[in-house]
Amino acid sequence: FSKSDHSRSLRSILLLGVAYFLYTAGFIFFNLYRGIPELSLTYPYYSSWYILSLIIWRLITPYIEKIRGIVFIMIVISVLSGYWTEFDLKYTAVKVIVFFPFFMAGYLLKSDTVNKLQQYVSTKRIASVILVLCVAIAYGVFTYRYFNITINDLLPNYYVRQGLQPAIVRFSVLVTAGLCIAAMLCFFNEKQIPLLTKIGKNSLSVYLLHRPVTLWFTGFVLYNSEQEQILKACICTFLVIIVFGSDFVSDKLKSFLNTCVDALLGEGTGSYLKYSVCRILLLICLFEILALPAFVAMEVFGY
Repeated sequence: FSKSDHSRSLRSILLLGVAYFLYTAGFIFFNLYRGIPELSLTYPYYSSWYILSLIIWRLITPYIEKIRGIVFIMIVISVLSGYWTEFDLKYTAVKVIVFFPFFMAGYLLKSDTVNKLQQYVSTKRIASVILVLCVAIAYGVFTYRYFNITINDLLPNYYVRQGLQPAIVRFSVLVTAGLCIAAMLCFFNEKQIPLLTKIGKNSLSVYLLHRPVTLWFTGFVLYNSEQEQILKACICTFLVIIVFGSDFVSDKLKSFLNTCVDALLGEGTGSYLKYSVCRILLLICLFEILALPAFVAMEVFGY
């Protein structure tokens, strides 16, 4: 999705920037309401880190895509970044680096290569998928048991353990994920699957809107049994994907974000009321960001 010149255009970058700005401002307000003093525009609240990362990747990639072996280089940097202890999980820098190889591999992967792969396995598609998945699972289980992997080893954070072991674990995670992606490429073809195709096309709206629901859901099922949590999580996930992945919700969200970009660029050509509302909303969010020092001071002194 980031290969086109349009994806790196000013409008496209501004669209992502507005999405990140509004998303972050919303959660700053949410944290203020809960009395949490961790307030920063550069703090990647919850899953907003991906939006900021996408902006960085789209801007950087054209300048490094021609470097020979760039994917391998990015994998090495991703593995070594865990030793960069100056950055904690809350900062986006480590996540940008750790996940960059996936973005770069997808960016460089040509459709002809995918088509050839699918044609090669077309006669034995299911067998090929099962084989690759079995290899991925076997490799993942072996790594998990041999290195006694913990949740900290799976996070895109700096390494808690010392020595080479955490780097080997992160490399193994990248390999396992790569094998799973290869299995997906073997399984899918150009034929559109009505529901999945629509949800995939509207994945941005699912991504941007799902987080408030998951936060509410976490409190809702907090005291349920594990079995009830799993069942309700599956139902909630299905509903979130269906609703937020619909054309209606996606079109409304894209229209709103585009109107906000128009308000920034002074290119409003649609409804004057809609254009004005978006501009006022952006100004309110800007005021909230600029007033952060005052909010923090009030929190510190108990006002």
